[in-house]
Amino acid sequence: MKILKLLGVVCLVLSLQACSVTTAVKTAVEEGALVNDQIVLAGETTLCRVVSIGAWIRRYGNNPRKAQAWRALCYPYITELP
Repeated sequence: MKILKLLGVVCLVLSLQACSVTTAVKTAVEEGALVNDQIVLAGETTLCRVVSIGAWIRRYGNNPRKAQAWRALCYPYITELP
């Protein structure tokens, strides 16, 4: 009987620890997603607002498809005030 009680306590402790591990993993995943979103935003800002005219022309200016893709991505950035 004591062994069953001990087993019950061990199971309870392990299940409670599993909850905290699950929460930690969820928090880490959410933090990772937030960091990745910030990286994408920084990249879009650089691509759309910070790139020099010369760099833009070299990269997109001689390819209409690339220029159109840049416009589709960056139009909201270039039409609003910073």
